[in-house]
Amino acid sequence: MNVQELINNKEKFNEVSQKLFEQYDLNKNGVICEKELSNALTTFTAGSGAPIPDAATVKQVFLSLDTNNDGALSLEEFKEFLIKTLINN
Repeated sequence: MNVQELINNKEKFNEVSQKLFEQYDLNKNGVICEKELSNALTTFTAGSGAPIPDAATVKQVFLSLDTNNDGALSLEEFKEFLIKTLINN
């Protein structure tokens, strides 16, 4: 299954998104904070050869993803992050 097929297959995409969300929600409070997003971004970039994002970049990405400005990323906001990430690669 390629990236576009994964995104288009809502059931599979939701399953993969949920698993990743749970993996990076380290304190299991149901949202991803900026530090948890930093861990996710570090993991995502480590294998790609891309530079690991610095704190300023993480903050910028976090603020752009936190669309309701509550200081945390919900599963839905995290899914949008995954879609943007997958489409750009």
